[in-house]
Amino acid sequence: MVVIKIIKNLKIKTIMKIYPELAKMNAIKDKSQTIGEFLDWLNSTKKIYLAEHKKVDVYYESELELVYISIEDLLAEYFEIDLDKVEEEKRDILNDLKNENYGK
Repeated sequence: MVVIKIIKNLKIKTIMKIYPELAKMNAIKDKSQTIGEFLDWLNSTKKIYLAEHKKVDVYYESELELVYISIEDLLAEYFEIDLDKVEEEKRDILNDLKNENYGK
């Protein structure tokens, strides 16, 4: 994996400064994986889905409406991970490696 090669060449504190969102994501990966697997199990095996109350009228009657958000987006929000920054940092790593390889 690309990140592993860079990790071998840099100190952890340096990596956290250069790629802070990836470092944050790496720090919570075990918890995130467990929660994600549980949510997927609820959906696929138990047919339990996330829903929220939506107000129907002025008399405060409501109905349930399914929440359409991916597990990845939900976990990112919970763990305060900016997925756009993660993608940007991944592109930066690939560009750095590309430049390193062409520079040789």
